[in-house]
Amino acid sequence: MSEFHLTDRQYSFFNGRFHNYSRNDAESKECRAFFDYYKDLTGRIINDSYQQITEALLTDMRTDSDRYVWKISFASANSDDHVPTQALTTINPLAFTETLLSLPNEQQITVLTAFSRRYNFSTIDLGAERPWLYALKQQLESARRTRSHFDQQRLSSNIEHYLMPHIGNFYQPINN
Repeated sequence: MSEFHLTDRQYSFFNGRFHNYSRNDAESKECRAFFDYYKDLTGRIINDSYQQITEALLTDMRTDSDRYVWKISFASANSDDHVPTQALTTINPLAFTETLLSLPNEQQITVLTAFSRRYNFSTIDLGAERPWLYALKQQLESARRTRSHFDQQRLSSNIEHYLMPHIGNFYQPINN
């Protein structure tokens, strides 16, 4: 079930207003309380689903890279398989890096190429995901230092070609 389905469609029976139709156009406190409770409950359900989505994504990264690319790419934006920004950014960059580096080299490139398929020609808000991409870049650079010379060069090249175009000059550092 997509996040859109859980957030927007479920509220459509209110038609954007919170009325008790037994009264003439007056807002009902009971209806407002129900709506607020329903909205809070739906938000918690969505947030709880992110853990499941991220675990499935990391599993797909390890076992079925084509499915991973489909879930990440903008082509799946209207599919229930699509990974929304909020779910992607909840993935721990260290866990993502460890999973990525455990893959064969050609599968690592497939996983990193998925980011281009996600951001090129899409309406996905890169600004919301850029801090996560930057944290991922930092984790990859940290992991790179402990690798062999050849792996260091390969990881540097992968970071430059697959992550930096999306972080690039547009990245504004986070004030910590």
